[in-house]
Amino acid sequence: MALTIGALSDVAGVPVETVRFYERRGLLPAPPRTPAGYRQYSEVDVWRLGLIARGKALGFTLSEIAALLADGTGAAAASAEEVRRAAAAKIDAVDAQVRDLAEIRAGWSASSPPATRATPPAAPRWPPPAPAPDAPETAVIRDARGRSALRFRSLPQQPKTRQ
Repeated sequence: MALTIGALSDVAGVPVETVRFYERRGLLPAPPRTPAGYRQYSEVDVWRLGLIARGKALGFTLSEIAALLADGTGAAAASAEEVRRAAAAKIDAVDAQVRDLAEIRAGWSASSPPATRATPPAAPRWPPPAPAPDAPETAVIRDARGRSALRFRSLPQQPKTRQ
């Protein structure tokens, strides 16, 4: 079954430009072309794109993946043992990075006082709750931290008298 570049990118879940990039880098062999010049990919190319994606997800660089796929025929060039050795080397590199980061963290923890984290001020409630119908009107002015700074209450209404 022959796939066009668009169909291959849809099946593999990668953009068309990624397929072209992998071809230029040698990760995908150059596919045969139709008389009209369209690329014709096979199921092996779908498998190969999946392998590249899994390798990237595991932390392999494109150069490392290319070395494992170096024969250019579409099949994996590396034996299962070579892949295991490459994976073990990648695990060792990640373990070394974890140790380095732990040393950096320990250095920072030892040289700096414990950080105190201020809790952010609570956001003022907006809109403010409606006052009870019989309560006098109140205006509140808040400071920069949202705390009540001043309160103003309206005076109760005096009944108007006729003169």
